[in-house]
Amino acid sequence: MADENDVRVVASAPGGGGVRRVSAMAILAVVAALLIGVLLGRLTAGGDEATPAPDQGGQASAAGPARSANGVPIGYARSRAGAVLAATNFVSVLSSPAMLDDAQRAAAIRQMATSAFAPRLLTQTAAANRQLAAGPLGTGLRQGDATVFQGAQLGYRLVDFSGERATVSVWTVAIIGNTGAVAPQVGWQTNTFELVWQDGDWRLDGYRGRPGPTPGTPEGTELTEGPEFVERVRQLRGYRNVP
Repeated sequence: MADENDVRVVASAPGGGGVRRVSAMAILAVVAALLIGVLLGRLTAGGDEATPAPDQGGQASAAGPARSANGVPIGYARSRAGAVLAATNFVSVLSSPAMLDDAQRAAAIRQMATSAFAPRLLTQTAAANRQLAAGPLGTGLRQGDATVFQGAQLGYRLVDFSGERATVSVWTVAIIGNTGAVAPQVGWQTNTFELVWQDGDWRLDGYRGRPGPTPGTPEGTELTEGPEFVERVRQLRGYRNVP
């Protein structure tokens, strides 16, 4: 369904200077794994048994989330579908603008992560923010360059599930660019989330990222320059979906 918010375009004033590229890791630090779900497979238990993806037959509402607290969707079923939905929404929270605000970031991370993992995740996201601020994207934001950062979840795999713990991998794509020095570009990554059932809900207890799988582009593909890219994207609205 259509989201209430536009596709992310932040700032407004045009910037100048030569076009630069930022690293794939910098892209993925900004858009940690990302917002819109388009499913490519089935949810499996890691063995012969297969579970239908939770958007089939109305399972998503039964699996959660039940409510939101500190900007984090919470209240999931203790099930395979509930674990995948929790991981999917944690991806969205980690890629939201709230991660750029210290107070909101701290509240959200403490809400969704275990007490053991939250301090490490806070440290990691603070480092990512410093990297962002020091790079060309941060410079563009400070000088008012209209900036796009948008992501999509393309597929998932339930690697392991026991009822007490779950491991969910999510393949993501991140798109970033602005009207100034950062050329529109894309990064691909598979993010794996370790979840534990704690205090009646799924909580994040570990995270690791791996680049790719990364496709190429067809020969002769014409790239869209930053100002035109941002202008065309700002006319779109985002989708909100769940796996």
